Amino acid sequence: MKKETKLAIGIIASVCLLITLAVLQSMEAKFLELPVHWIALAIAPLVLALFTGGFITRFKGFGLELETTLKAPVASLDLTASDAVADIPGDEKRSYAYLDNLPKEKKLAVNWLLLRSGRKNFYTAQGIETYVRELPNIKYFEVRSENDDFICFLPMAVFKDESDHLSDRLHHEKMQQLIEAIETDKVPEAFHRSMITLKIQSDQSLVDVLRTMRAENVGFAAVVSPAGNYLGVLFAAEVEKRIADMVLAASGN
Repeated sequence: MKKETKLAIGIIASVCLLITLAVLQSMEAKFLELPVHWIALAIAPLVLALFTGGFITRFKGFGLELETTLKAPVASLDLTASDAVADIPGDEKRSYAYLDNLPKEKKLAVNWLLLRSGRKNFYTAQGIETYVRELPNIKYFEVRSENDDFICFLPMAVFKDESDHLSDRLHHEKMQQLIEAIETDKVPEAFHRSMITLKIQSDQSLVDVLRTMRAENVGFAAVVSPAGNYLGVLFAAEVEKRIADMVLAASGN
């Protein structure tokens, strides 16, 4: 049920109750002596509608305190900043020029390397390896479609050369496999065992999101709008921190 419908039902119910109670009292000519607890009873449906519909986050009165802060949507949190994602801009010449002009602070801030599935003759193993070497804090490849739809995250660890424990070199054959999967638009089929595909709706509540992340045993997830548009990355740690802050704030009141 939409929150506007809940609000309308609550208002109607409260008005009807208030009129009924007033009529009953007027029969004894004591309308002006209507007890406070009867008024409280009459407006209870309205308060409940405001509460369940998310129009208010806290209500204090008549000895009650209602909390709905944990129903706050994930859209209320800060998603991963765009500075944390790097996109290879074009051919190798342009790509290397982009890296050369990138400030050191930006290089250290990048955690994701964005790859566009479906692009043919665009990526090379050498080009991607150069990005990974120049951007030392990359932890995941983030794969999206040409329309910017989220497809999956791929951990960098999957592409590390396990035969060389003294360096962070990438496994050439695995990189070629990734490039082939990108060009044929079949990344999920090629890396179904290692990819992370969890998507959460931006209007989902914090509690629901945290419950889902724990059930899936992941530390982060892609956030999409109700229309399916990709919005960014959300970390479980950020959700946990917000929930903890809400609980502490509530206990201090």
